[in-house]
Order: sequence, then structure tokens, then C-alpha cells
Amino acid sequence: MVGSNSCWKTAVVVDIHTGAGKQLKGILKPLLEAMVYVNSLYHACSVSSCPAALENIIFQRILERLRASGMLLPDKDRVCFENRLKTLSQGIYDVLSIPLMQNGEELLEFILGKVFSPEKGNRSYYFGALGVVNSSFNTVLGLYDKKIPIFLDNLPVSDDIIRGSSVADKVPVIKCLDVISLAGEFSGRNKPICVFFSEGNPGSLYALSRVTVFVNLFVKRFQVISRRIAEKYLLEYEIIKDLEESLVARALLLWLRGHDIGHFFGTDTFCDKGVCESDRIYLILHELKSDMVALYNMRYLSDDLLKDELLYGAYVVSVSEMFRYIRRGGFYNYADSASAFLAYNYFKENGSIVYDPRKNKFRINFNRFEKDIATLLSYVLGVFAEGDLKEATGFVNRWGDIRLPRFSEELSVVFEDREIPHYIDFNFVTVDKVAFL
Repeated sequence: MVGSNSCWKTAVVVDIHTGAGKQLKGILKPLLEAMVYVNSLYHACSVSSCPAALENIIFQRILERLRASGMLLPDKDRVCFENRLKTLSQGIYDVLSIPLMQNGEELLEFILGKVFSPEKGNRSYYFGALGVVNSSFNTVLGLYDKKIPIFLDNLPVSDDIIRGSSVADKVPVIKCLDVISLAGEFSGRNKPICVFFSEGNPGSLYALSRVTVFVNLFVKRFQVISRRIAEKYLLEYEIIKDLEESLVARALLLWLRGHDIGHFFGTDTFCDKGVCESDRIYLILHELKSDMVALYNMRYLSDDLLKDELLYGAYVVSVSEMFRYIRRGGFYNYADSASAFLAYNYFKENGSIVYDPRKNKFRINFNRFEKDIATLLSYVLGVFAEGDLKEATGFVNRWGDIRLPRFSEELSVVFEDREIPHYIDFNFVTVDKVAFL
């Protein structure tokens, strides 16, 4: 048995090539310069004594660079862009996206905001992201969203009170980007694959109505880390070995979308009983519920979005990601990692994931796996409906104190494998190309 607080973790740097044609050169350069200022703003505000005047000066430099880029847009598109800048100039409450369009078609998006850093005492820090709009998955995601009523009706609960009401009007609007630059807190150790925001309205800070997914970073992270975990430690790796990148991206996005809507599924009485949304146990269990909703919904996609055995491939992709989250550690700070740890232990305990010590690999019993997903989801939905913090705390700590978890022998092997990176850094090749065009 070993703890999850090892002082070493391996990292790797990979190139990211994102298509940005020469026609975007003029628009991109000021935007990339704005990203440099975002980095400056992040570092300046990382110091607790940063003067407000300095923060404002750097913020104004960002606005100037954005205006320079907007001046290169056609007149009609520039009006929309400048309206967004006007909103940004009033200050950042949450996150604001600024789309750049040409002839009415959205080509680029600049995102600026503040995000809480769990590794730095949950202080908020500036970040930025710049990407090319990726519309290739709009149809897939649209078809998934049309099934939301089916997903809700088929939750593994018999009581409509536990099931909850329609979530269609609560689901965040989703957009996909291929990122060409990250700045500030988003350039930290844990690179994001999506960002949620509420359009900069201070009155709706917790009504996260939009999500932007960084598709190219999501897929690259899977290829560099999770796929290697699957290849080395999952007996079912052959199922995804030859999957095309677009199908891997589909499986990842369908899981993520299921996770998004999973936050709104079921009745939640915790808040009525005074449990704060920042409570660690509550957050961890919320992540677990959403993870199980995402996995559970996949069975209803086998006739279209996950047909031709892609359903099993999606399960393998999801289990690979589960191990990647576990390897990140820091469960008390990272609810998604804690959720993966709890899910693994539950699946192991019930026999749907079995470790073979002779081969040093894990096997997924798919029939048992689907049953365990349903049982675990039903249990968690019940806990939320009851709002029982004692029950929730007991489950979260069922396999050891979540603040200081101890890995089983087989998990420790995966966790400490130095041949597979724990973290990934990106070298955005597109930025270099634009600089020399």
C-alpha cells in the first residue's frame, strides 16, 4: 500500500498543430500579443501586493490589442466584436468569450477570465485561451442533446422524486475549439480541456450557461497519457487500438457532454439542508454522480452515435481516463480525481474491473460493468435526494480517508509508472508559424 502524495510526477512536452490559414495572420497577431499581456497580468496578480493601478494598466493593454485585431474585421462583424469588447471593458466577473467572425462565420474565439486554483488555496487567477472554432462535432453533440429526455426517463430509479424534473433548459450551450494558445493559470500544471462560464454576469456566477471544449487538447492528452495507460494496463486495449482519431474524439466528447448534463440530473436536497456548494464531500459526490450519468447514458447510444461496437470502445476510453485521473492524485483538492478513485474501488469491489496479477493488467467485465454503473448511479441519486451528508461522507471515505488515500498494490503500480507521463505541456506550433508569416 502506498500513498498518493509522491513527490515526483513525470511530464512530457508535445507539439500541437492547429490549422490557421494565412488569411487569419493579421487578426491573429494582435490576439497573440494580447495573450502575452494575459500572462503578464497573471504573474503580476500572483503577487498578493500587486497594485490595482498596475493590474488596470495591463488589462487596458489587453483591450488595446483586441481592438487592433477587431479593426481588421469586416464592418458588420466588427460591430459585434466591439460590443463584446465593451462588455469586457467593464471588468471580469467570471469568464468572457469574444468571438471573431468573418462574413458572419465564427472563426476564432478569445477567452479571458479568472479561475479558482485548487493548488493555490482556491485563490482566483487570470487565464486566457485562444482557439479556432471546430464545428465538425456539432451534429454529433446535437443528436446527443436530443436524447436528454430519454436519458432522464431511463435513469435507474423508480421514484420520480429522485429522478427530478426536466433538465433541458439547464444544460450549458456547448462549443468546440482547437486551441492555439493558453495563458495565465491555464498554462499551469493541469492543462484544461474545457471551461465553463456564465457570460460575465455577476448575478449568475453559478449559473454556468456555456461550456467551451478544447477538443485538440482533449484528444492529445488522451493519446499521450490515457491511451498509453490502456495499452499497458488494460486487456481490452485492442478494442481501441485502431480507432480513428475522430472516433476517439467522439467518445471523449460524448462522455464529457454526459458529464455536463449529469450535474443537473436528479433531485438535490443538500442545499436545502445547509450544505455549502464548496463542501468537499458534496463536490466529490457531485462529480461521481455526473461521471456515472455519462457512463450510464452511453448504453442508449449503441444504435447510432456509438454503434458498431464503438460502445465498448467508449467504455475502454472512459476507464483509461479514469486511471489517468487517479494518477493525478490530490483527491481532496480535485473532485474529479476523487470521483475516479471511488468509481474504481466500487467497480473492483463488485467485480466489473478485475486485476490479473499474472499479466499485471486489468480486465473489464462489460456485462457486469453496465450493471455496476446503474447500481452506483442509483445509489448516488438516492443520497442526493435524501441530502444525507453523513451517508455521503461515509461513502466518500469508504476505501480510506479521502484526504490521505492509500492505493492498493495494483493501483500503486499504475500510479508510479514513470514511463507514462502524469502531466502534459503543449508547444503550440501554430503560434510560431504565425509569428514568421
